[in-house]
Amino acid sequence: MDHQNLPDHVRDAFHASHASAHILDVAWGYGWRVDDLVLSAVTRHDHSAWSARIREKLNVHGLRIVRPVRATDGRFISAGWCANTFVEGKIEPRVDETVAAALRLDTMLGQLDIPDFFHEPDPTDIFALADVHAWLPNPAHTLTFDQEIPTQRLAAELVTQLAPYFSLIDAPRQVNHADMMATTIYAGSQAPVLTELVGVARPYGYSAALAIIDALLIGATDEKIIDRFAHIAHRDQLLLRALTYRICLHAYHPEAKQKAGENLKWVTGALISRLSAKL
Repeated sequence: MDHQNLPDHVRDAFHASHASAHILDVAWGYGWRVDDLVLSAVTRHDHSAWSARIREKLNVHGLRIVRPVRATDGRFISAGWCANTFVEGKIEPRVDETVAAALRLDTMLGQLDIPDFFHEPDPTDIFALADVHAWLPNPAHTLTFDQEIPTQRLAAELVTQLAPYFSLIDAPRQVNHADMMATTIYAGSQAPVLTELVGVARPYGYSAALAIIDALLIGATDEKIIDRFAHIAHRDQLLLRALTYRICLHAYHPEAKQKAGENLKWVTGALISRLSAKL
């Protein structure tokens, strides 16, 4: 792909050369690589600035963190763009390693203050909306989906199926990462690399629960992974909330795919089968 959509003023703002640029994959938010920089358009300004500020100094055992690059004026965001240092690697189905890294990450993120804007989500932000709705006391009793929209009709069906299993989690909120599977890359035997932080505020272990659900949804692992991480406190409820988050996001996302809906059905059935056996 050519680099006509990468403005020259963005290159200049982050001291990037005018060498050829190419688009990267989802792990890098489909940003543009120029030499050892990744330049990305920002869609959630507060979240992007917060992520950069945290990643600049964050250290997690056994997890390499991609560091942000400041613009010439010292800011993390310039004219709606941000920059990060490129690190080699790709997303791989090394799910157990990713989940274990998510737990170590949560341990470190738990030491951070929860930003004020986490408590006041933008109502036009579908990711924030899905997060809020997934953590209602019982989403099935509160949410109203539009039955004329196929993705929302599916969400209503699945959330209703999950309704008997929701309960409140008696645990403090802390900072978590809401997209561990899509932002963790690997290169051989080196430690995994975290390319981004998508901040939310939920109980410890939620980053790992989301990684498990996402891995199940894309077929990167099987249900036995749930047993391998039985030691996570409130595991089942965290998995329920993580799955509900993905169901709600699928319902609200304008580019949701039918295949994703089928996968949500399967994971919902698998989780219900496990939970019902415990009742």
